Amino acid sequence: MIDWPARAGDGEPQVLTPTVEPSSTDRLPLAPRKHYLAVDALSWYVNRDPSFWNERMVSGTIEVAVGDQIFKVALGTYDLERDTHLGPSFNKAILEPIAYRGGKIRIHSVVKGIEQDNALGGILRSVATASINVVSGAISTASIAGPALVLKDAGTALIGGVQTLLAEGKKPFAVFDQLSGLSHELSPESVIGPDTYLLLHRGNQLSELNLRVRDLGQDVFEVRYDGVPLEDGAWILLRVRRTETFGRERPWEGEARRTRDRIDDVMFRWSEGDLDAAAAMAALATSESTPPTIGDMVASICTLIAADAVLVERETLAFATAMRGLLSIARKAVGGGTYDDYKRARKKFVTALEQGGAPTDSNVMDIAAEELTRIQSIQTALSGAAMEQREAPSVTETSDLDLAPNRLLAS
Repeated sequence: MIDWPARAGDGEPQVLTPTVEPSSTDRLPLAPRKHYLAVDALSWYVNRDPSFWNERMVSGTIEVAVGDQIFKVALGTYDLERDTHLGPSFNKAILEPIAYRGGKIRIHSVVKGIEQDNALGGILRSVATASINVVSGAISTASIAGPALVLKDAGTALIGGVQTLLAEGKKPFAVFDQLSGLSHELSPESVIGPDTYLLLHRGNQLSELNLRVRDLGQDVFEVRYDGVPLEDGAWILLRVRRTETFGRERPWEGEARRTRDRIDDVMFRWSEGDLDAAAAMAALATSESTPPTIGDMVASICTLIAADAVLVERETLAFATAMRGLLSIARKAVGGGTYDDYKRARKKFVTALEQGGAPTDSNVMDIAAEELTRIQSIQTALSGAAMEQREAPSVTETSDLDLAPNRLLAS
């Protein structure tokens, strides 16, 4: 054991999984094709005397590989708050939610110190922002073949530039390992619950039994060891997130909501007598005519949803079921029911979609099962046409339907 607390750059590297306070009751592991995966860098710490920071600055990179996809982000610079040697919480989204389709998660970080240089520091901070934007763009525009190659190449070039600057900087100082940085691999079974925390650490060898992370709220996290703030060596606190929904609007969602409103408008006009049953049914039909009917619009939107490789299959199925189901409910009411029947069935359908999970309503189940076949057909065709040879996407089996929580039809 070296002196406590160790100085940054001394000791051996290790990766720990601290206990989180408060803990979650959700203990489900990360599942392929059902969940999204995200990684945040919450805070970091470099233990050196204040005089060190008069002459040096610290920066680094983090690489996250999921299956055969690799995302690279720069950390910027370690900016000190006044009268302290603790770095601030920075809560950077290293990897925004991506559709998890299997494989281990590999994390690699290089952190180094070089001579203080204001101009170079500005460049490192700018590159950090740019690299995060590149990763975000690669995720949001992904196709069946994976993230856009041009964006992946741009990210690699940016990180390569940072690594060159750190390698060629004056007075180099290795915070993590001098040659290879610090690496860790996670299996999907070890990503349990909505949040899994990792501490990339170099210094004295720590025991996970004595390590705690406290969520203080407002994106502030405190790392404690033996009941006191951890000030040993150097560390980066990461959070691996498992989510059920993508959380950001997709390009087709605006048109989906407008089409939802068109269906509601046709039903209201039918209830008021402005449209007779034949006209209402014609508006809701699928005809492939010009201009397109509402039925044609729903079919087009569902095709876009099925082709959206950014989404996991569980959420793809939920979105497509929402659109196709609302149209089915409207047609059924016009064909032999009332406007009140439509409103009651719509409310019940929306509630079922918002809850997610395995459908208990036979109508939802039938619509989801039918939509499942369409999605599989579209995604298989797109996968076969992709330039990269990748496994064809596979959606949940019909016998085990499972929908992500969905609010597309909510007012």
